Amino acid sequence: MVGGALAACTIDPPRYPMCYAPAGAAPDWTRIADGKFATELMGAKVEVDLSGSSTRIVATVDNATDRELEIRLGGEGTPRDVQIGETLRRAIDRDPGTVGPDYEPYSSFQPLPVGAGVRAVFYVDTPLGRDPSYGQYFVFTIEARAASRPVERRSLPLTANHVADQPTGR
Repeated sequence: MVGGALAACTIDPPRYPMCYAPAGAAPDWTRIADGKFATELMGAKVEVDLSGSSTRIVATVDNATDRELEIRLGGEGTPRDVQIGETLRRAIDRDPGTVGPDYEPYSSFQPLPVGAGVRAVFYVDTPLGRDPSYGQYFVFTIEARAASRPVERRSLPLTANHVADQPTGR
């Protein structure tokens, strides 16, 4: 009987997948689909996708303006030198089959130039620089800068929930 009790103690509890969900008012964002939000920064279209069944955040910046923008993003309070994901930049109107630069590592709030006519996709795997805890609250922020213009910033408050805990029609 003792062996059975010891074996039971070494079994890890089940782990449930988590994802992020909005955690409050985000007046600068428009919900465009379940788990997908859109806004605009300095004329560039920005979309944030939280719809997956993981804590990955996919942020897309389409800079269809005629000027280069500097984009920075991450979780508020995350150390600036911590890698939080990767980014991929491509021309918005590129011919099928053409390639561009490889994926690049991305650190929290690292300045990333996004030229005119370029789409930057940020695959943010750990916006806090570490795995979240259940119920963890944080603010995901994206900002744009351009020469001789004030910084524009949009924030999206989020919490980490178990995938099964997600409200319907979020």
